[in-house]
Amino acid sequence: MNFAAFFYFRLSSVSASIIASIIILIGTITFLISPLLSQKKTKTKPKIQNIEDQKSTPPKPISKDTSKEILFISSIEEVVRLILNNSDATRLKQLEILKADTGLRKTNSPYAPSIASGWQRQKTKNRYTNSFTSGDTTEIDSYFLKAKRLFSSGTYFEVQIADIYKKSDEIENPLFPSTSDTSDIFSPATLHSTQLSVVLKQELLKNAFGYSHRRSLAIQENIAEIERQHLINEITSILVSSMINFWKFKISHGNIKTASSLLKNTHKVLAITRRKKRIGLAESFEISQWKALIANAKSILKTVNLQYDKLRRDLRRTLNLKSNQQLSHQGKLNTVIPNNLDIENDLKMAYQKRPDFKSLQLHKKNIKRVFEITKNNLLPSVSVNAQYAWRGFDPNSGEAYSQSSSGEYPDYSVGFSVEYPLWDDGLRVDLRDAKINLEQIEIEEKQLKGSISDEINHGFQEIQVSYQKYKNAQEILKSNRTFYSGILKRYRQGRFSATAVKNALDTLVQSEQGLIEAIINFNISIVRYDLSRNFLFEKYNIDIDQLINKLKR
Repeated sequence: MNFAAFFYFRLSSVSASIIASIIILIGTITFLISPLLSQKKTKTKPKIQNIEDQKSTPPKPISKDTSKEILFISSIEEVVRLILNNSDATRLKQLEILKADTGLRKTNSPYAPSIASGWQRQKTKNRYTNSFTSGDTTEIDSYFLKAKRLFSSGTYFEVQIADIYKKSDEIENPLFPSTSDTSDIFSPATLHSTQLSVVLKQELLKNAFGYSHRRSLAIQENIAEIERQHLINEITSILVSSMINFWKFKISHGNIKTASSLLKNTHKVLAITRRKKRIGLAESFEISQWKALIANAKSILKTVNLQYDKLRRDLRRTLNLKSNQQLSHQGKLNTVIPNNLDIENDLKMAYQKRPDFKSLQLHKKNIKRVFEITKNNLLPSVSVNAQYAWRGFDPNSGEAYSQSSSGEYPDYSVGFSVEYPLWDDGLRVDLRDAKINLEQIEIEEKQLKGSISDEINHGFQEIQVSYQKYKNAQEILKSNRTFYSGILKRYRQGRFSATAVKNALDTLVQSEQGLIEAIINFNISIVRYDLSRNFLFEKYNIDIDQLINKLKR
């Protein structure tokens, strides 16, 4: 080969190499800048937004029908008030509270005044009728009207007006006609016996001046308050449960955001893989893999949409919303630890305000009063009674009543009685059980104090731990977002496999879901701590007594 031919051959080889290099360079530049051009056209961001930056507008499942009324919830205070004012479960408990004093009001029933009246007729066939002063038959009509009352002091009082009308068919003695002057000597054929009487009776020892009743009344008052506290505690539990359901609703809303981002990013990686295949940097089976991942992401999105709709319907039913009201939410959750947490003060608050501890204290007082009543029942019953009556006798009822009011024929009696049961094992067993109950309630009080103390301490630590988890979840999401963005960029350049991109995307989605759950769990821990110290109503400026009184008629 001569020199010219060799030079021509070398020049041709170099030119071909240069041309091939230029073509590869142009293809590489086009591959690298094509995502930027695509982003510029679509104006989409590759980053998955932080939960704190997410908009709170509801996702696609919410109907866009403008005829429906949208109920926006801007704060957790609104959730609390909606639950207390609208929830059927809460209203049922509120109505139950109105019946809490039933036993107390029935306690005074035996001491209500009462009136009584009556009439009785008696007709007698006489056996001996041979005397002209005795008839064949005798009829007696008795009338009475009385008012009586038993006082809680153990005093019994009664006032009565009575008239006994006697009539017989005896033959009157013509020598001594029946008049008011002779009625005391000869029994007339008709006679009215009237009486105005007062009865007074007093227990002196067993229930001396209401000793037992006062304690029984106090017991019933405490029972009514115990029932009221129990129902308030149930309302609080319903409130907390509904608040947690509301946060689950928000978690579901975040899940839709996450699933949508997963689907969008999977489509993006599929587009990158297709471009890489065109220039020989990816295989057809990789495209098939990402298509399968897109189908899976769509299924996940449908599932979380379905769960969102279910939670939304459940919450609407809990809040008792109208049929044309759709539910949405705004505002932010707590992202900082409350500054009013103090274990010692919160423990004192719990002992003062917790319904279960207040109920135990009232129950303890009741047991002491039962012990006092049982001990007093071992005493004998000692009572005095007195009766005074004004009487009148005349064939004419008006004259008989005049005699009664004049006090011409007084009648009185005084009595004293003592009653003591012998060998009554029932009373002694009651006293023994009352002593045992006192010992048991002391143990229960000690156990409940320890349990409340543990709840306060555990709740305080739970807030600290859940807050730290929330902060860690923020850092994890930030790091995973940076890692995903970097590996996606290098994937375009062919430096990482599709498996690495998929793993990075899965990790990113899990970290965002973890942040959502971490912030919700942090708020739940705060509410549980408020529940352990019974601070919920005070925290949200709710007067539970005023709310209950609104229901009274």
